[in-house]
Amino acid sequence: MIVAATLAALPILFAKSGTLRAYMFQRLNKVGQNQRAWNFGGTLHADVTLKSRPFTIGATYAFADPLGTNGPDPQHNAALDNTLPGFSYSSLSELYAQYRTWSDFAQIGKMSIDTPFANPADKRMIPITFQGAQVRHYFGGGWNVGLMQIARFKSRTSSTFDANNLLTQVRTRGFTLLELSHGSRFLNVTADQYWFADIASLSYLTAQMRLGEDSNLTAQAVIEDQAGRALAGAIHNHTYGLQYATRRGSIDMSLGFDYAPAVSFITTNPATIFRPLGAPAPVAVGGGRFSVLGGGIASPYTDSLTSDPLFTTSLAASQSDKRSAGTSYKFALSGSLNSGHVPWAFSQAHFDYGAVGTTDETDADVTLNLGRIDPTKLYTGLSLRQRWGYRVTNTAPLRFLYSRTQLQYTF
Repeated sequence: MIVAATLAALPILFAKSGTLRAYMFQRLNKVGQNQRAWNFGGTLHADVTLKSRPFTIGATYAFADPLGTNGPDPQHNAALDNTLPGFSYSSLSELYAQYRTWSDFAQIGKMSIDTPFANPADKRMIPITFQGAQVRHYFGGGWNVGLMQIARFKSRTSSTFDANNLLTQVRTRGFTLLELSHGSRFLNVTADQYWFADIASLSYLTAQMRLGEDSNLTAQAVIEDQAGRALAGAIHNHTYGLQYATRRGSIDMSLGFDYAPAVSFITTNPATIFRPLGAPAPVAVGGGRFSVLGGGIASPYTDSLTSDPLFTTSLAASQSDKRSAGTSYKFALSGSLNSGHVPWAFSQAHFDYGAVGTTDETDADVTLNLGRIDPTKLYTGLSLRQRWGYRVTNTAPLRFLYSRTQLQYTF
């Protein structure tokens, strides 16, 4: 009682939150090594805000520990899916100072950010976090502008913040992001300009138009070329997408489409081209030159994570993750049963990568929320979530089933 009274008298506001997870992965392949992994862990967050002024200091501790269930040397066990990961680690994943008013926001330190091509990718044990600084100003009238400089990131399987990225192990200066956004009742438009140091310049544009009370149409475009030392190789990508979304009763439905034309590079050194995964061998065209297939997105902070913003990205497949040009479609349904206690989702996607092959994916996702539901707030409490992703390709592993079982407690 004395401690509580003392804290109440201080000119600060103290808040805490967290997520605990027990997570089982199973990856079953028709061809190749089957994998599994189990882990327990999560994140514990606390922040302190001055009552009289808009300053906050926040910190998050992240940890994972399989409690010995994955064997004595899980990091070197080919039968374990270490993207979960299957081993133990811990880190101070956030430590930041923040300033916020109705018109301005600033943050510096180790922090979570959520941008289209750099985000938490929170599909495993520990979300990705970044080290740097960001500012944003809200002008009124629906306009706002943000600027971000990120020097390092901590992947979901690492305890340290590193200056490399998911495409290359070479150290870089990170990335800069400039974002301009405008929202109104009928139209929302956002322009994101990334400068990935010594890799690429990537522009991402979105425009969402409201078609009625429960429907909207959204367009997206990606324009990317190599920059600086071109550490990932020569890049030239134009991706265009369209998505129609509507709500019928209690069911949300969407149909998405993405298209990126293939690009043929003529070069004397095929190793200098950013190529799709599984791309055919370069074709000799004479004079010591080769025709090399390209045209895919190089995404240094979402590659292999299926967390990019393309409309057709699914649980285990994405045009961006394949690093390939091509055409893709996705149909999705979602809703909830029992007054929000059973959220569910289903989707079917098709990816045609041209010379690189095809992929079809069917995903199902169902959650059982075991606590009290407050429709005005995000759910906190105990939940059990099961996700399945079934992928069929014309290359190895041919058929692939992903099963993700997650017992989670949030507070």
